[in-house]
Amino acid sequence: MWILALALCGTAVPSVADTVVLRNKPPFRHVKITDYRNDQLVFRGVSQQFLRKPLAEVERFAIEGHPALNAAEEAAADKRWHAAATAYERALAQVREPWVRKLIHVRQLVACDRAGEFGRAIRTLVDVARRDPSAVTRYTPDQPGPPGSVANREARAALEKALAGELAPPTDQALRTLLLEVLLCDDVEPLPSGFEPPAASQPSPTTAPSRRPTLGILPEPADEAQPLRVKTPAVRLSADSLVLRAARAAIAAAEYQRAARLLQRGLPYVTKEDRPAWLLLQYRCQIDLGQPAQAASQLLRIAETDAVPPRATLALYYAGVAHERLDRPDVAETLYREILQRSDAPDEVEALARTGLARVKH
Repeated sequence: MWILALALCGTAVPSVADTVVLRNKPPFRHVKITDYRNDQLVFRGVSQQFLRKPLAEVERFAIEGHPALNAAEEAAADKRWHAAATAYERALAQVREPWVRKLIHVRQLVACDRAGEFGRAIRTLVDVARRDPSAVTRYTPDQPGPPGSVANREARAALEKALAGELAPPTDQALRTLLLEVLLCDDVEPLPSGFEPPAASQPSPTTAPSRRPTLGILPEPADEAQPLRVKTPAVRLSADSLVLRAARAAIAAAEYQRAARLLQRGLPYVTKEDRPAWLLLQYRCQIDLGQPAQAASQLLRIAETDAVPPRATLALYYAGVAHERLDRPDVAETLYREILQRSDAPDEVEALARTGLARVKH
């Protein structure tokens, strides 16, 4: 009866015009976006129930009454990253609600990074990290400029300024780690005080002696002495480090000297658990830098000792590539066939092994 009364009075139930589009999903239309917290977009659906979706799954959204923000979202969805970054900046000047501003900052951070505006992305990240330290790991910009570039200098200046102020321990540690990564990517040498790796902690390039025979071609490597125990550096680099990603990008661009230098300088900060990911790339670089014999031995060790099957089988593949460079196609063929016999080899590594077989049988 009350609905009829409202209609008779000429008063309509208010419509909701917000939209949320998840990746590869039909859009949620006529919803009400109410919050952004814990890296989730919160909105009330047509059923009046509240839904929470990780922001990483949100392709775009539209909030009624926020035209600049909606324009930025449209530009980002179309991968017009420079236009998106500028539109997010305009949106910030028009928005007062704290949760919407926080949401805009995160989206702006991603847009700046994709647009290649590394310095601006780092400045935005610092603002976000003051409120949410975990954002440093979730949204770390991963496209630094060339060594000595203006973008890298801007990024370093923003991090140094933030670290000179008062920060909570999680944020301080996260930004210190990021500053080290930017310094290494920018090829700064020597590193500032407080970032030098202890000389005695230089990592051994192996994690354990191999029990795999080297097929009678290469001598079995002697066990290496353990490094001296020293105080662990406060800053540590992980298997998802910006430096490691920069090394992968350098390899993809055939910049093997740069990749090798990034890996060599970063390794002293890497924990034992994360070291195999770095070593695999290091030995991969050695192959293309004319050192296939040393790389073959070490890659076989990783293949034997690494508990992560995708990485172990990839190490086996590159060991085969190293033997190809040593003009030992029969050994390479044996390694490629072993990959194809393993049930835990990822499809992409199997494809590489088949390509390798085709090369050596040609």
